[in-house]
Amino acid sequence: MFNAFIHWWMVAFFAALGVWLIAKRNCFGDARSFLCGAAACDDERFTAAIDARYELENFPSAPIAVSVGITSLACGVAAAFAPAAALVFLYAFLCVAIAGGATAGYLSLRRVGERRIASLRSRDANAVVPWYVYLVTAIAAVAPLAFLDARPAAALAVTLAACVIALVARRVATLPALLPGFDPAVEATVDARLRSLRVVNLLGTAVAPAFVFISLGRYTSSIIHLIAFFAAFAALNVTLGVQIVWMRRRPSAAEIASWSHG
Repeated sequence: MFNAFIHWWMVAFFAALGVWLIAKRNCFGDARSFLCGAAACDDERFTAAIDARYELENFPSAPIAVSVGITSLACGVAAAFAPAAALVFLYAFLCVAIAGGATAGYLSLRRVGERRIASLRSRDANAVVPWYVYLVTAIAAVAPLAFLDARPAAALAVTLAACVIALVARRVATLPALLPGFDPAVEATVDARLRSLRVVNLLGTAVAPAFVFISLGRYTSSIIHLIAFFAAFAALNVTLGVQIVWMRRRPSAAEIASWSHG
Protein backbone atom coordinates (compact mmCIF):
# COMPACT_ATOMS: atom_id res chain seq x y z
CA MET A 1 0.00 0.00 0.00
CA PHE A 2 2.75 2.45 0.99
CA ASN A 3 4.83 1.64 -2.09
CA ALA A 4 1.79 2.25 -4.31
CA PHE A 5 1.20 5.61 -2.61
CA ILE A 6 4.84 6.68 -3.16
CA HIS A 7 4.62 5.51 -6.78
CA TRP A 8 1.60 7.64 -7.63
CA TRP A 9 2.78 10.52 -5.49
CA MET A 10 5.91 10.69 -7.63
CA VAL A 11 3.82 10.53 -10.82
CA ALA A 12 1.83 13.51 -9.50
CA PHE A 13 5.05 15.28 -8.51
CA PHE A 14 6.57 14.92 -11.98
CA ALA A 15 3.36 16.12 -13.62
CA ALA A 16 2.82 19.06 -11.25
CA LEU A 17 6.42 20.24 -11.55
CA GLY A 18 6.27 20.04 -15.34
CA VAL A 19 3.02 21.98 -15.55
CA TRP A 20 4.24 24.60 -13.07
CA LEU A 21 7.52 25.18 -14.91
CA ILE A 22 5.80 25.56 -18.27
CA ALA A 23 3.12 27.85 -16.81
CA LYS A 24 5.77 30.03 -15.10
CA ARG A 25 8.21 29.92 -18.01
CA ASN A 26 8.37 33.70 -18.42
CA CYS A 27 9.24 34.43 -14.78
CA PHE A 28 11.80 31.79 -13.92
CA GLY A 29 15.19 32.92 -12.62
CA ASP A 30 15.15 36.47 -13.99
CA ALA A 31 15.63 39.69 -12.04
CA ARG A 32 11.93 40.53 -11.78
CA SER A 33 10.93 37.11 -10.48
CA PHE A 34 13.44 37.38 -7.62
CA LEU A 35 13.16 41.06 -6.69
CA CYS A 36 9.66 42.25 -7.60
CA GLY A 37 7.88 40.97 -4.52
CA ALA A 38 5.46 43.22 -2.69
CA ALA A 39 8.07 43.88 0.00
CA ALA A 40 10.76 45.04 -2.41
CA CYS A 41 9.19 47.19 -5.10
CA ASP A 42 7.85 50.25 -3.29
CA ASP A 43 10.71 52.54 -4.34
CA GLU A 44 10.60 53.97 -7.86
CA ARG A 45 14.38 54.03 -8.34
CA PHE A 46 14.70 50.47 -7.07
CA THR A 47 11.94 49.29 -9.41
CA ALA A 48 13.50 51.12 -12.35
CA ALA A 49 16.87 49.53 -11.62
CA ILE A 50 15.27 46.07 -11.54
CA ASP A 51 13.59 46.71 -14.89
CA ALA A 52 16.87 47.92 -16.42
CA ARG A 53 18.69 44.83 -15.14
CA TYR A 54 15.93 42.61 -16.52
CA GLU A 55 16.25 44.15 -19.97
CA LEU A 56 20.06 43.99 -19.94
CA GLU A 57 20.26 40.33 -18.91
CA ASN A 58 17.58 39.02 -21.27
CA PHE A 59 17.70 35.87 -19.14
CA PRO A 60 16.51 32.74 -21.05
CA SER A 61 13.75 31.92 -18.57
CA ALA A 62 11.33 30.33 -21.03
CA PRO A 63 13.73 27.92 -22.81
CA ILE A 64 15.17 26.66 -19.52
CA ALA A 65 11.81 26.28 -17.77
CA VAL A 66 10.11 24.63 -20.75
CA SER A 67 12.93 22.16 -21.38
CA VAL A 68 13.04 21.06 -17.74
CA GLY A 69 9.24 21.07 -17.58
CA ILE A 70 8.91 18.80 -20.61
CA THR A 71 11.52 16.47 -19.11
CA SER A 72 9.52 16.33 -15.87
CA LEU A 73 6.28 15.58 -17.74
CA ALA A 74 8.04 12.83 -19.70
CA CYS A 75 9.29 11.36 -16.43
CA GLY A 76 5.72 11.46 -15.10
CA VAL A 77 4.39 9.55 -18.09
CA ALA A 78 7.18 7.00 -17.82
CA ALA A 79 6.65 6.67 -14.05
CA ALA A 80 2.96 5.91 -14.56
CA PHE A 81 3.83 2.78 -16.55
CA ALA A 82 7.17 1.85 -15.01
CA PRO A 83 7.68 -0.32 -11.94
CA ALA A 84 8.23 1.42 -8.60
CA ALA A 85 11.90 0.45 -8.65
CA ALA A 86 12.42 2.73 -11.67
CA LEU A 87 11.30 5.88 -9.85
CA VAL A 88 14.74 6.70 -8.47
CA PHE A 89 16.27 6.44 -11.94
CA LEU A 90 13.63 8.70 -13.44
CA TYR A 91 14.19 11.20 -10.66
CA ALA A 92 17.94 11.03 -11.20
CA PHE A 93 17.36 11.77 -14.89
CA LEU A 94 15.26 14.82 -13.97
CA CYS A 95 18.04 16.00 -11.64
CA VAL A 96 20.51 15.87 -14.51
CA ALA A 97 18.10 18.00 -16.59
CA ILE A 98 17.81 20.54 -13.77
CA ALA A 99 21.60 20.71 -13.52
CA GLY A 100 21.74 21.33 -17.27
CA GLY A 101 19.22 24.16 -16.94
CA ALA A 102 21.21 25.75 -14.12
CA THR A 103 24.38 25.56 -16.20
CA ALA A 104 22.63 27.15 -19.19
CA GLY A 105 21.45 30.02 -17.00
CA TYR A 106 24.95 30.61 -15.66
CA LEU A 107 26.48 30.59 -19.13
CA SER A 108 23.91 33.15 -20.26
CA LEU A 109 24.79 35.47 -17.36
CA ARG A 110 28.51 35.05 -18.04
CA ARG A 111 28.05 35.96 -21.71
CA VAL A 112 26.21 39.15 -20.75
CA GLY A 113 29.00 39.99 -18.32
CA GLU A 114 31.65 39.48 -20.99
CA ARG A 115 29.88 42.00 -23.21
CA ARG A 116 29.29 44.57 -20.47
CA ILE A 117 31.27 44.42 -17.24
CA ALA A 118 30.91 47.16 -14.67
CA SER A 119 33.49 45.88 -12.22
CA LEU A 120 36.39 43.45 -12.60
CA ARG A 121 37.24 43.25 -8.91
CA SER A 122 37.30 39.77 -7.43
CA ARG A 123 34.35 38.79 -5.26
CA ASP A 124 34.26 36.80 -2.05
CA ALA A 125 31.61 34.11 -2.40
CA ASN A 126 31.24 33.97 1.40
CA ALA A 127 30.21 37.65 1.39
CA VAL A 128 27.33 36.80 -0.95
CA VAL A 129 25.95 33.88 1.08
CA PRO A 130 27.10 32.86 4.58
CA TRP A 131 29.69 30.07 4.67
CA TYR A 132 27.42 27.74 6.62
CA VAL A 133 24.90 27.65 3.74
CA TYR A 134 27.64 26.38 1.44
CA LEU A 135 28.65 23.85 4.09
CA VAL A 136 25.20 22.32 4.61
CA THR A 137 24.68 22.25 0.84
CA ALA A 138 27.96 20.38 0.32
CA ILE A 139 27.01 17.81 2.96
CA ALA A 140 23.54 17.32 1.49
CA ALA A 141 24.86 17.11 -2.07
CA VAL A 142 27.00 14.07 -1.25
CA ALA A 143 24.43 12.51 1.11
CA PRO A 144 23.00 10.23 -1.65
CA LEU A 145 26.35 8.42 -1.71
CA ALA A 146 25.18 6.75 1.49
CA PHE A 147 22.86 4.75 -0.79
CA LEU A 148 25.56 3.37 -3.07
CA ASP A 149 24.87 -0.03 -1.54
CA ALA A 150 21.21 0.09 -2.65
CA ARG A 151 20.98 2.29 -5.79
CA PRO A 152 24.53 2.95 -6.98
CA ALA A 153 23.77 4.37 -10.45
CA ALA A 154 20.94 6.62 -9.31
CA ALA A 155 22.88 7.75 -6.23
CA LEU A 156 25.84 8.76 -8.37
CA ALA A 157 23.64 10.60 -10.90
CA VAL A 158 21.81 12.58 -8.21
CA THR A 159 25.07 13.41 -6.42
CA LEU A 160 26.67 14.56 -9.66
CA ALA A 161 23.67 16.73 -10.53
CA ALA A 162 23.61 18.27 -7.04
CA CYS A 163 27.34 18.99 -7.14
CA VAL A 164 27.05 20.61 -10.59
CA ILE A 165 24.24 22.90 -9.39
CA ALA A 166 26.20 23.81 -6.24
CA LEU A 167 29.26 24.59 -8.37
CA VAL A 168 27.14 26.81 -10.62
CA ALA A 169 25.94 28.65 -7.48
CA ARG A 170 29.54 29.24 -6.45
CA ARG A 171 30.40 30.57 -9.91
CA VAL A 172 27.38 32.90 -9.93
CA ALA A 173 28.55 34.28 -6.58
CA THR A 174 31.85 35.37 -8.13
CA LEU A 175 30.54 36.85 -11.40
CA PRO A 176 31.52 40.50 -11.99
CA ALA A 177 28.96 43.17 -11.11
CA LEU A 178 26.58 43.93 -13.95
CA LEU A 179 25.24 47.50 -13.95
CA PRO A 180 23.13 48.95 -16.78
CA GLY A 181 24.62 52.37 -16.04
CA PHE A 182 21.52 54.55 -15.66
CA ASP A 183 21.56 54.76 -11.84
CA PRO A 184 24.76 53.02 -10.63
CA ALA A 185 24.21 53.48 -6.89
CA VAL A 186 20.81 51.77 -6.94
CA GLU A 187 21.91 49.24 -9.54
CA ALA A 188 24.74 48.14 -7.24
CA THR A 189 22.14 47.32 -4.58
CA VAL A 190 20.06 45.41 -7.12
CA ASP A 191 23.15 43.49 -8.25
CA ALA A 192 24.02 42.48 -4.67
CA ARG A 193 20.44 41.47 -3.83
CA LEU A 194 19.93 39.54 -7.05
CA ARG A 195 23.27 37.77 -6.73
CA SER A 196 22.53 36.62 -3.17
CA LEU A 197 19.05 35.39 -4.07
CA ARG A 198 20.23 33.53 -7.15
CA VAL A 199 23.02 31.84 -5.22
CA VAL A 200 20.87 30.72 -2.31
CA ASN A 201 18.16 29.58 -4.75
CA LEU A 202 20.69 27.47 -6.64
CA LEU A 203 22.02 26.03 -3.38
CA GLY A 204 18.47 25.10 -2.39
CA THR A 205 17.98 23.54 -5.83
CA ALA A 206 21.16 21.51 -5.26
CA VAL A 207 19.86 20.26 -1.92
CA ALA A 208 16.35 19.33 -3.10
CA PRO A 209 17.38 16.40 -5.37
CA ALA A 210 19.32 14.77 -2.55
CA PHE A 211 16.43 15.13 -0.11
CA VAL A 212 13.80 13.73 -2.47
CA PHE A 213 16.08 10.90 -3.59
CA ILE A 214 16.80 9.89 0.00
CA SER A 215 13.11 10.16 0.91
CA LEU A 216 12.30 7.65 -1.82
CA GLY A 217 14.60 5.11 -0.21
CA ARG A 218 14.30 3.25 3.06
CA TYR A 219 16.47 5.65 4.97
CA THR A 220 15.78 3.97 8.32
CA SER A 221 17.40 0.72 7.19
CA SER A 222 20.77 1.79 8.63
CA ILE A 223 22.27 4.54 10.74
CA ILE A 224 24.15 5.85 7.69
CA HIS A 225 20.90 6.22 5.75
CA LEU A 226 19.25 7.95 8.69
CA ILE A 227 22.11 10.45 9.06
CA ALA A 228 21.99 11.17 5.32
CA PHE A 229 18.25 11.84 5.48
CA PHE A 230 18.48 14.31 8.36
CA ALA A 231 21.50 16.06 6.81
CA ALA A 232 19.56 16.65 3.58
CA PHE A 233 16.42 17.67 5.51
CA ALA A 234 18.35 20.20 7.60
CA ALA A 235 20.09 21.65 4.54
CA LEU A 236 16.78 22.03 2.70
CA ASN A 237 15.29 23.97 5.60
CA VAL A 238 18.33 26.24 5.93
CA THR A 239 18.42 27.17 2.23
CA LEU A 240 14.65 27.67 1.97
CA GLY A 241 14.57 29.72 5.17
CA VAL A 242 17.36 32.04 4.02
CA GLN A 243 15.75 32.50 0.62
CA ILE A 244 12.30 33.32 2.03
CA VAL A 245 13.73 35.90 4.45
CA TRP A 246 15.93 37.52 1.81
CA MET A 247 13.17 37.75 -0.80
CA ARG A 248 11.09 39.81 1.62
CA ARG A 249 13.82 42.33 2.49
CA ARG A 250 13.04 45.94 1.68
CA PRO A 251 15.86 48.34 0.81
CA SER A 252 17.10 49.56 4.19
CA ALA A 253 17.14 53.21 5.24
CA ALA A 254 20.94 53.16 5.05
CA GLU A 255 20.84 51.78 1.47
CA ILE A 256 18.32 54.39 0.36
CA ALA A 257 20.39 57.15 1.98
CA SER A 258 23.53 55.91 0.19
CA TRP A 259 21.79 56.23 -3.19
CA SER A 260 21.68 60.01 -2.86
CA HIS A 261 25.48 60.03 -2.63
CA GLY A 262 26.04 57.56 -5.48
